[in-house]
Amino acid sequence: MSGAFFVVSVGPGDPSLMTLKAVEVLGAADVVAYPQTTRGSFAADIAAAHIGRADHLPFTVPMDGRADGAYDAAAKAIDAHLGAGRSVALLCEGDAMLYGSAASITARLPHRQPTIVPGVTAASACAAAAGVSLARGTAPFCVVPATAGGEAVAGAL
Repeated sequence: MSGAFFVVSVGPGDPSLMTLKAVEVLGAADVVAYPQTTRGSFAADIAAAHIGRADHLPFTVPMDGRADGAYDAAAKAIDAHLGAGRSVALLCEGDAMLYGSAASITARLPHRQPTIVPGVTAASACAAAAGVSLARGTAPFCVVPATAGGEAVAGAL
């Protein structure tokens, strides 16, 4: 027997910006997995009010180039819960499909097909707060990670 696997986007930081689907999934999950640092988990803090009776499965992701081992261990733990028939909701800040850390876990579980619960991106939340459209008419919208380097950023501009 195999449990249901969900990747739940929790939005940019305001719990009221979580989707109804995210709240529904978190209320029903057997296990909620999430990345954390030594300071805790921003994703778990955002979702805290909506997590039901789920067991918590935090995993620490070092920000010093050693993240692969943490993602390997987290994927193994998630896979064990799924294999035991437990449903797992993996939290992701912002939207899981836009630079979401969840991709580092799902890539390690190619035999599992998660249901992706999309969320509000930080870019959308910032634009809404500022009252400025991200793109309008023929104006382009481009997302370039800072890690791509100055040349890529300059090229996009």
